[in-house]
Amino acid sequence: MTTADRANERGFTLFELIISTAVLLGVLIASGNLFVTAATTQQTLGTRDLLEENLRRAMERIVNRVREAGLDTLVDVPDAPAVSSSVRFRRLQDYDVSRGSVFGPEERFWFRAPPGGVLVGEGEGTIAPVQAGTLMFDAGGSSVSWSDDLTSVAFGRTERGLEIALEARIMGPQGSTIVVRRRTHVALRN
Repeated sequence: MTTADRANERGFTLFELIISTAVLLGVLIASGNLFVTAATTQQTLGTRDLLEENLRRAMERIVNRVREAGLDTLVDVPDAPAVSSSVRFRRLQDYDVSRGSVFGPEERFWFRAPPGGVLVGEGEGTIAPVQAGTLMFDAGGSSVSWSDDLTSVAFGRTERGLEIALEARIMGPQGSTIVVRRRTHVALRN
């Protein structure tokens, strides 16, 4: 290779190498941020789906038990929009022509609040860790825990039935709070 050939061949200058490295670094950082955002979003959606499933299952259990209750068997449930965190009722066991409706023993759903009774603390724009309570079910002298991730349970009597509202909150990724609510009305027999 002669000196004239070397003069015609040009490599990259230091300035060109620095610019191309900076552009490549920018592309890598942008794609890394995109990956982190996608992973956070997927985690948030997965957590939300799990909460929604838990609330749906808890609501189904409550509705299936309460649906068989008589409206006049509800005890200590205020008229909506006032609400209570518990409901006591008796389910229809049988129907006898001479006696009418025969109801079984008293059953109860109640919400056991977390220790200290604090669900969500807010101050100076920050949210404290969410503490969940437990939905309990009593029947025949025994208590059973039905859902451990609820932060709020409300029962209110309506003209024809029972209004039920459930809420679950959980701390999501990067300090966000994920809130899921379910509400339904159960028509009851007179």
